[in-house]
Amino acid sequence: MKTSFHEIESLLEQAVSKKICSGASLLVFYQGEISFQKEAGFTSFHLGGLIPEPVKKNTLFDLASLTKPLVTTQLIALFIQEGILSLDQTVGQLLEKPLSRELSGTTLRALLNHSSGLPDWRPYYSSIDPKTDQAKIKNSIYRAIHEEPLVYPPGTRNVYSDPGFILLGEILERKTGKNLDELFQEKIADPLNLQDIGFIPRDRPGPLKGGRAFVATENSADRKKVIQGEVHDDNAFVMGGVAGHAGLFGTARGIYGCFGEWRRGYAGKGRILEASTVKAFVERERFTGDWGLGWMFPSAPSSAGRYFSRRSFGHLGFTGTSLWFDPAVDLGVIFLSNRVHPTRENNALKEFRPLLHDQIYQTVIHKGLP
Repeated sequence: MKTSFHEIESLLEQAVSKKICSGASLLVFYQGEISFQKEAGFTSFHLGGLIPEPVKKNTLFDLASLTKPLVTTQLIALFIQEGILSLDQTVGQLLEKPLSRELSGTTLRALLNHSSGLPDWRPYYSSIDPKTDQAKIKNSIYRAIHEEPLVYPPGTRNVYSDPGFILLGEILERKTGKNLDELFQEKIADPLNLQDIGFIPRDRPGPLKGGRAFVATENSADRKKVIQGEVHDDNAFVMGGVAGHAGLFGTARGIYGCFGEWRRGYAGKGRILEASTVKAFVERERFTGDWGLGWMFPSAPSSAGRYFSRRSFGHLGFTGTSLWFDPAVDLGVIFLSNRVHPTRENNALKEFRPLLHDQIYQTVIHKGLP
């Protein structure tokens, strides 16, 4: 008898009815196959002249910090495989720029596992003149990070850091002479034939085709509008919509296609990622705290709920997105929402998401699929 996903559908509808978000998309994959996919709600609430549309499979979500593992981390992993980069290279070796002595000695490994000493976040956008040339804006933010005082000695703590991943994005661009979105398309999207995931650059055409709806995010006082179809993260926005820490848009299917390479690589069947590379990035025992190389592990309590094993890895996005995969049972969950719509003060997702993952695990693993 086929397993019922009724309880999961009900939870998804509750997320909308209780205004945890205006719309959501959920995709569950098990043993390499999509087991369940469902959309709920609308692209926005009735707010500020917006016209809500039903969320569909091809509706685009702002993926926020899922950019970190799916773009920046994956690109670095590929360049390490090719011998272009190594985890023990320092920022000073990779960037011919004036740097503080401490930052100059910080390694790629420390940037990836959030032990670099850099702060969690800085409002670099607040000092930017919007009339400034786009390239100059990016360079000014990079320079600000180069001069950023470290808030703890590198390697002594794990502090989740947006500036660290902005810096990783710069390293990739300086090393190759290409924009991060171009690298993603060339090295990841094209080889994996991805159609539903990519950046939306402000100054040039992007790979995502027109005619599709975007899920709205925050009602921004700074931008004087509800953000829709442009990146929510303010630092990524002033950088032109493309950065190492945020800027990626996509659908649940797009993420499934992109992350599928990590799953295949873990099993030794990757198209572009080798098994040794994937395991070096996601094996918990190599690191302290809740961070691997660009990926996070379940903490206590975890957004992945009670049942995902300690071998699980994933990531969250500030806008209300998440991806979790448990290689112990070969189960993955992609959950997309716009919990920051219309305000980032909405924190109801924090309680909802573990319940959703618990129900999925109970349905797929405890009850068993046919």
